[in-house]
Amino acid sequence: MLALALGAAACATPAARPAPAAPAPALQGSCVQPLAGSTAEVLRQASIAPELIRCNSAVRWEEGLNRYAKQIVAGIVAELGASPDLAALKRANHHALGFLVRSYFEQTRLHNLGAMELRGQSWRDEKGVRRPLLVFRSGLVLEEGGGASACFRSLIQHAHVRHVINLYTGTFPFKDLIANEKRFATSLGASYFDANDAAAGNWRQLIEEEKDFRRNLPRVMRGLAAFIREQILAPGGAPPRGNLYFHCGGGMHRSGMVFGVLRRCLNHDPFPLIEEEYRRHVGWRSAREPGGFEPLNLELIRAFDCALLRGAASAPASR
Repeated sequence: MLALALGAAACATPAARPAPAAPAPALQGSCVQPLAGSTAEVLRQASIAPELIRCNSAVRWEEGLNRYAKQIVAGIVAELGASPDLAALKRANHHALGFLVRSYFEQTRLHNLGAMELRGQSWRDEKGVRRPLLVFRSGLVLEEGGGASACFRSLIQHAHVRHVINLYTGTFPFKDLIANEKRFATSLGASYFDANDAAAGNWRQLIEEEKDFRRNLPRVMRGLAAFIREQILAPGGAPPRGNLYFHCGGGMHRSGMVFGVLRRCLNHDPFPLIEEEYRRHVGWRSAREPGGFEPLNLELIRAFDCALLRGAASAPASR
């Protein structure tokens, strides 16, 4: 079932590690802090002032959008006196949902920003000083006033992001936003990679359902390994010239799986910590209100063959 989620937890006590999954905060007042405590701590450890980063780490999973999309389509069908088949209804529901999701993005402006230091990786600044390589993740950050948003601009200007990656390869109406983002990144001095231009760009769709997971897992792992080597560890075939930033649509599933693989295979973080962070970024509240939680996402992270990244890390992966 299609639905929407954005962001990561807010209203949290600063911590050096990803905070345990907790109920998503209400989107009102001062409760929604600009950045999650763990993200702010990553910035401080890299000598980046968190207050300069104009992004937020808030989350809300809006299950009702799927229901509203179906109601919109049902109303139009009734008005037209049409009798579409089930396949046509499904396409129409998806079309309506896509624009509701986009509207939700535009109204809420939630970013789902997270960050980590990639262990054993670094880059050199203009003075030749070696700095730790940070990897940022988020949902799609929308433009503002026809230009780059304050969040996007601050990641490049103050967080030293020099390579931006779009992971979203779905069919929601985001193509113009992604094209504009590429233009903004280039104008601000960052390189850009769009997964829509890659042969293996649709890897999420290949493992979205249980019936396809095992059959497609080897192919997806090979594609993800190539992506990590070519776009994260050596963008453009060269060492990173600054920090890295990737996003998908809501910053949950594609971003969560890539982030989890990096944590497990390169940072060798314990799996419980990886799962806590995943839950936080999908708006998980409880077993009754799991937000965008998808067990197969965690299964990919757990099953990923870290040997495919051999040479990028030497210590054993976490289990």
